[in-house]
Amino acid sequence: MDMKEADRDDAVLIAITRDGKIHVGGNEAQASEDFHNKRFNARTEIRVRNASRVDLKDVVIDGETFGDIKRDGMTEYRTSEFVHRYASASLSADSRPLGNQPIVYGFETALGSGRFTFVLTVQDGRLYVHAENDKD
Repeated sequence: MDMKEADRDDAVLIAITRDGKIHVGGNEAQASEDFHNKRFNARTEIRVRNASRVDLKDVVIDGETFGDIKRDGMTEYRTSEFVHRYASASLSADSRPLGNQPIVYGFETALGSGRFTFVLTVQDGRLYVHAENDKD
């Protein structure tokens, strides 16, 4: 993404860390109370579904361990602090380690508040991952 305005002399870099800290121009800044309430009171629940024809072992999504998931199986929901819409995943299928490292341009996007299912599919020796917003 081309950001021509970022090359200006008065441009300021703003970063938000996973633990919710905000840095403006390299210095930590205080966020408004409204921002903290939205960020820390949002409830995100995730589960993982194996849509593959094989059992998956040692499943990890964005650093969270889900263990083994049988073919066509699904985990229970669990509360998550911060999970990306385009999550990284690692696992073993048919004794072969598989993983993905999504390329996301710009800021990584959190799933936000709600219930979500990460669907894992192993096909032709490749791992495919996508998130579904559960409407319940």
